[in-house]
Amino acid sequence: MGYKREILYPLIKKSRVIVDIGANNGKEAKRFLKLSPKAEIHIFEPNPKWVKYLNEKFEKKSNCHVYNYAISDEDGSANFNLEESGKNKSASLRKTTKLHSAVFKKSIKVPTRRLDTWYKDYKLGIIDFMWTDVEGAERGLITGGIEALKNTRYFYTEYTEKEYLKGQALLPEIMELVSPHFDMVEKFPWFNREKNKSWHFGSILFKNKNL
Repeated sequence: MGYKREILYPLIKKSRVIVDIGANNGKEAKRFLKLSPKAEIHIFEPNPKWVKYLNEKFEKKSNCHVYNYAISDEDGSANFNLEESGKNKSASLRKTTKLHSAVFKKSIKVPTRRLDTWYKDYKLGIIDFMWTDVEGAERGLITGGIEALKNTRYFYTEYTEKEYLKGQALLPEIMELVSPHFDMVEKFPWFNREKNKSWHFGSILFKNKNL
């Protein structure tokens, strides 16, 4: 993780409210809890398999809250595509293009919620750090979460410069969508050790201009 850890860990350690969207098996949520044990951690995951695991994992942690829906630009439901085999067991609200190594052969119906709907219902106030891994659903997260993001100090998300998932927002669009409220802090491209060069995808950290 290297320099990425040097930038992110101090921010997480001083965070008192953390949002983890697309938590999967809770790896990052567990790291957040270790770095900031007293933080309120809000964990979102639509895959029923992982929701069950997360509820069991964090049931004794009163400061950890698990939500079993996908964050989107609509309150309702949507097809959630699953990879049944493969090392990473990818999943997304979007279908893959030929560039993606995963093949989604199964889909399930999952509840969806706008980030702003949840934020207003919960009356959360300031979010110190928001970590998102939504596999191509970044546009819906951002457009459905304007108020929540306006009240978020740091926003971390994945990006790509090529279309791996059909209709996904690429890096320039993500930058444009968040530009009214955020400045970029750092971009963390994935590194291809075999070819000794950076991939055209990775993650990116933004800081709120007004908080």
